[in-house]
Amino acid sequence: MLNQPLFEFVSRFKVRFSVISITAIDAEAGLMDMSLEEAEFARMVLSCGRHRMVISDASKFGRLGLVEVCGFDRIDRLVTDRAPAEAVLRALEAADVVLETLSDGDTA
Repeated sequence: MLNQPLFEFVSRFKVRFSVISITAIDAEAGLMDMSLEEAEFARMVLSCGRHRMVISDASKFGRLGLVEVCGFDRIDRLVTDRAPAEAVLRALEAADVVLETLSDGDTA
């Protein structure tokens, strides 16, 4: 069940940066989650930001979730620990998403 008061509360914010984490990243399906409520909340958070960022570890690449959050065209930057497979790289490039890969010891 969706938490409508929380969604209404968050929808009132207009921020410079919106940041979400994600359960699954697929070259064709885009960003996905396992829960309808979490996917809806992630979409809401992204809609509030001028700059939209996803932070995810590389284990999420090539996975499918149950619910689509959005396509790559709805985000500006993906921060991760390792570069994704070629298909995801192409999809990110086609959507003009900046890919930032951090290694151990790097700071954002």
